[in-house]
Amino acid sequence: MGDLNSKIVVEHPTQKGQEISRNGKYMEMFLEQTNTSVINVNRPQHKGVWTRINRRNPSEKSAIDYIIISKTLNENLLESMTDEDGNFIIKGSNETDHNIITATINIDTRNNSRKVKKWKNGSTEKWTRVNTQIRREWNNTPNNNRNTQSLNKIIDNAMLEHIGIITINMNNKPRIHNDDIKEARTTCKEHRKIFNKTCRENNNQNKKQALLLYIEAQKN
Repeated sequence: MGDLNSKIVVEHPTQKGQEISRNGKYMEMFLEQTNTSVINVNRPQHKGVWTRINRRNPSEKSAIDYIIISKTLNENLLESMTDEDGNFIIKGSNETDHNIITATINIDTRNNSRKVKKWKNGSTEKWTRVNTQIRREWNNTPNNNRNTQSLNKIIDNAMLEHIGIITINMNNKPRIHNDDIKEARTTCKEHRKIFNKTCRENNNQNKKQALLLYIEAQKN
């Protein structure tokens, strides 16, 4: 998600649309190769179109900011919106010309066990043995059998023999015993709630102040 500085074709029922740019062609290639899609352009369910509007010349507008999601997340997308009215923008002399894009996605947060295998760290002595074995077996490999596949096999065998593999449960969250960290997280959540509340109110000064406090809480 972000400003990709790329224009893809935009069709608009009442306004002039947008033609594809050179970067947009690269972006379409990326979407095709990664089996992903843009949710905020040419999608009937999406509210709003233009992600950048020149505040001094509102007729100058484009869609160059995107949210790109996978096929799985696309199926779980509930709603999305481009804030063309600028309700979430902090007003002022340095007001951004980009509009906020929001999306609500139904994500399953159940604790499904996910385990990952990785090589152990190994001591300097063990790594020396690995390198010695790899050189020895590679030197003993006939020239007509020397290829990437055989080299990878030699490396894997040496690593298994001298380094070993460890299995890590990625769902295990480390316990935090630091009271300062817990307090900082609580404060950050409180300021986030206050900021979200001010975004729904028509008071730019309160919104700006709440955002600054939220940013400062995140630094701590």
